[in-house]
Parts: sequence; structure tokens; C-alpha cells
Amino acid sequence: MKRVGWLLVILGLVGSLLVAWQRAGWEEQTYTLSYDYSEALSLARFSGNSITKTLKSLGEAGVRSVAISQYTAGEAARQGKLLLWDGTAIAAGGLVPSKLQQITPLPGRLYIMAQDAAVAADLAALLPDLGGQVLDEEQNLWQLPGSLSLFLDQPLGLPQEKLKLARSMGLAIIVRLENDHRLSLEGMDYLLSSAAGAQALLCKGKEVFGYPGKLSHVARRLTELELPYAIIEFSKQNGQEQLASLIAPQVLRLHTIPRAELDKMDQQKAQERLVRAATERSIPLLYLRPLLTEKGDLLAANVSFVRKLNARLQDLGYNPEPAMPRPPWESSRLLFYLVALAPIGACLIVFSWLPQSVTKILLSLLFLALLGLPLLNILRARQLFALFAAIVFPLLAVVGGNRYEGLLRACIAGLIALFGGLVVSALLGSWQFALALWRFAGVKVAFVVPLGLVGLWAFSPLAEGKGWQEFKKWAEEQLSSPIRVWHLLFGLILAVIMAIYLLRSGNTGLAPQWERTLRETLERAFRYRPRTKEFLFGYPLLVLGFSLKQSWGQRLCVTLGTVGLVSTINSFAHAHSPLVASLIRSFWGLTLGIALGWLLTFVVKKLLSVMDRG
Repeated sequence: MKRVGWLLVILGLVGSLLVAWQRAGWEEQTYTLSYDYSEALSLARFSGNSITKTLKSLGEAGVRSVAISQYTAGEAARQGKLLLWDGTAIAAGGLVPSKLQQITPLPGRLYIMAQDAAVAADLAALLPDLGGQVLDEEQNLWQLPGSLSLFLDQPLGLPQEKLKLARSMGLAIIVRLENDHRLSLEGMDYLLSSAAGAQALLCKGKEVFGYPGKLSHVARRLTELELPYAIIEFSKQNGQEQLASLIAPQVLRLHTIPRAELDKMDQQKAQERLVRAATERSIPLLYLRPLLTEKGDLLAANVSFVRKLNARLQDLGYNPEPAMPRPPWESSRLLFYLVALAPIGACLIVFSWLPQSVTKILLSLLFLALLGLPLLNILRARQLFALFAAIVFPLLAVVGGNRYEGLLRACIAGLIALFGGLVVSALLGSWQFALALWRFAGVKVAFVVPLGLVGLWAFSPLAEGKGWQEFKKWAEEQLSSPIRVWHLLFGLILAVIMAIYLLRSGNTGLAPQWERTLRETLERAFRYRPRTKEFLFGYPLLVLGFSLKQSWGQRLCVTLGTVGLVSTINSFAHAHSPLVASLIRSFWGLTLGIALGWLLTFVVKKLLSVMDRG
């Protein structure tokens, strides 16, 4: 049965390499730097420059588009494009403005008069949905229920003068629209149509445009207008994932540093974060805000920041091109079936000690799932088989090289984990996962279950090459043994360790400051930073565990060393990251970890030798 298992693993690996080749041809190394227009205005004001000079300087430094939001009623009023009167204030004062002499102003009503043709058009399209009533079409006079203070913040149309200025400088436009539940489909169509020709739609506020009940209509109109939707990484906007799913693949992923976080950063940290977004997570649209805490010439400092960011990305092989949605890609079902043989084969190998009857049932169920799940939902099938592979390959890595010892066995385990990562990546070989619209399911399960399975193997007779009967007898003895105080203490300590392990499974998690500093240093030294849990913890312990004689401590080292194998495979589960990033990161994690493991083993063996002589 093991030979059949290895044959299936090899076939799956061949399929994984074919998918990797396809994916490498689909992935792009491009980026676009975009700037928030309102933040550019703040930069111009604080630096004592005009917005024209500010945008020109940013454009020369590498900015290729600007994000422009709807103007508000208050902004239009301050610019003299809109006249506003509060009916309650008029009634209390008794003095009726000359422009309202033909009507009787009522308390609780606002009176609005456009002084600009573009603003008049926006009012005509939007105010009826807000409860507005036209009183004089010739003078563009409207009556609207509500308070003046609230209406001043009301978003209206797109500011034509800002659009004109940006386009005159060769900058593309990203349109920012704010959701308003009162808008009818016609009012929404008016705003969306005014965004035609833009680079993308970027929603503003806590909800996406059209949330909750009009997302299908918005997606349909965006498709008709060929207007991509920009989805903000790490955003909590309501409806973001639903709208992205409805309009996919007409989606652009965008990364930005929120103002509250940016104000705590210096240029280097801000640049590193943006570079990571582009190079490690394939974000094509980098949305910039000015660093307002810089000293000296504020405009010059921010222009320098953009130039350095632009140069850094190009040095890494990325090209500044207009951000456009990539065409959909996915590996064929035939390749999916071929790749899925790998985890099935791995399962046959690691559970070959089970009775033959159980193995046949297990094999039948796995092939039934392989044939049936893709027919029901291919994306869900990709998720489940990727999780299956992420669970079984760390165990295969530990068990598969049991003919060898020490450094060589650890290297073989690391390579098997690397191959397992390629299998997971290939099983997720679809644009939905590459755009993070669908994600690897069961991240925490994939972190914990392999450690439990390896621990069960390491502390049982299976690690000594025994079979089912010996394992069954051992399990019965363990279950019938009384629970002692040290069992409870050990379980408590183990629970705390696992909790910390899970909480640290993110980018920073509960990592102490020294480790975060180390990570930042590694990011400067390596294009793709090796994971600390691999080269500082997992692989060194794995080398040590494979080098020592069998004992309680040796088995614990092997179990904890599995963290390195799990982390390697997990790197490939991030399907939105470039495949080359996962490969290089894993290579350095394995190489450095094996080197440190050799050093650790040398030191431990010397200490044990001294203790034996003593």
C-alpha cells in the first residue's frame, strides 16, 4: 500500500508543477501608485503650496492616479456654488431673504438654490430621493425637509473642477462614492454613470455603495460601465466581499495605511509596509496618503517618499503600469483530480499501519469525495482538499524519511513539506483564491491537527516501527491509566503553549518587540523574509529530534519541530501571495533552520557527553 501511496504522491506533485507553471504565467509584477485627493489638499495647505503644484510634483515622482470623493453641500456652499437657507431660522428672525420673496419659508425646511450648472444637475438627480421638492426650476430653487447642520455633510455629485485638473495632468481617476440608503436606483445610476471612464470605484465610509439591498444592481451597472471595483485589504466595510463576489473578476485589490497608523510611522516603515503589500500579497493598487509629521519642507519630504517607494518597487522587478483586473484563470478539473491524488497517497502512507480492511474503507471514501465534491461545488472541493493536504503532509514529512537520521532526515522532511506546499497551492489554483475572494479554509485546524497527529505518532509504538496491534494495546493502557496531577499540569502548560501558538499565527500577533525588530531586519536583508517559527524554532528542533536517541525529550522535539513543517505549508496556503515569494521564503526558512539545527545539535550532544562523563 505504501508503494501505491508514493506513486499517487508523485503523480500529484507532477500535476502541482504543471499548475505552478500556469500560475507563474498568470501572475503579474505591476503596481499603481494612487493618491487621496483630499489628503493632497491637506498637504498643499500645510506646505504652503497650490494643489496644482502639489499634484504635479507627486505625478513627477510616480503617482499615476488620484482618488476623488463626492463634494458635500457644505463645500459647494463655501465655494459659492450653492445657496442655503434654514426655514426655522428665517421664521424665528422674521426676515425673508430677497431670493425667497416669492415663497413662504416654513420651519423645519431647508431652501437650496444652485449657482452652478453642474451642481444644479446633481441636485436635480439626487434631491428627489432625499425628499426634496423643486419650487422654481428656472432659479433651481429646492425645498428639503431636515436640518441645515446635517445637510452640510450630505455628499452630492463629483467635483468637476477636481476631475478636470487631475485629467489635465495625465492622472487617472479613482472615484469614491458614499452609500446613502435613501437613493433610488435612478439616483445611484446617475452617480455611477458620472464615474464612467475612471480607473476604479472605491467606496467610502462603513458601507459599500448599494449596501445592503442594491448590491446586485451596482455590480450590474459596474460591469456595463467596465468600471472595476477596488476592494480594500483588511477593511471592515459592510458588503465589501458580497460586492466583490458579484462583480468578480472585475476587481482590483488595494492597500492603504490608515491615517491613524500612518501618523505613528516614519518613512522607512511606511515604505516597507507598502512594498510588502505589492511583493508579498500581489496588491496592484497602493493608495497613498501624505506623511504630515515630517519636519522641514513637507512637500519635498512626501515627494521624496513617493520617489523612493517607486524606485524600490522597480528595483525589485515591478513595473509601474495602470492597474487593471487580470483575466480569470483556474487550473482544469483534470489537473485538480491529478493534484488531489497527492494527499490521498500521503494518507495511505502515513496510515499504512491500520488494518487492511480499514485502509480500503478509507481509500474508498477519499476517492468518493474526490469524484463527488467537485461536481457539487468545485471551489468548496478545492478548499477541503487543500485543508486535507495541509493536515496530512506534515505527518508524511516526519514519517516519510524514517530510514534516515539526523540532518539528512530533517532535510528530507523539509523538502516533503515544500512539496506539500506546492500541492496546497495547486489545489487552490483559481483566480477566486488569487484575488482573496475565496480563502484557504481551516487555518487554525491546519496549525493544530498536524501537531497532534505527529505527537500521537511520536509518543506511541508507531515511532518504533510497530503496527496496529501494538498501537491498540498502547492506547488501551493509556486510556485505562489513572489521571495524575502532573498530567493535568502538563495539559495546562500544553494548552497555554497552543493558545500562544495560535495567537501568533498572524503577521505579528503576540510577537515581542525584539522579534518584531528581527523581522524588520530580515525584511531588509531578504526579499522575502523567512518565517521565524521555521528557522528559529521548528527546523532546529526537528534536526535535534531526528539526531537524538529515542527518549521523552527526543519525541517532544520532533513534535514541536513539526511547527516548521506546518509553517512551510501554510505559506503556500496564502493563494493571493506570489508563488515565487512562498518558494523563496520557504527555501531560506529551511536552509537557515537546518544550519541552526546542526549547531543546536552539536551543542546539545556536547553537553550530554559532558554530563555522561560527570
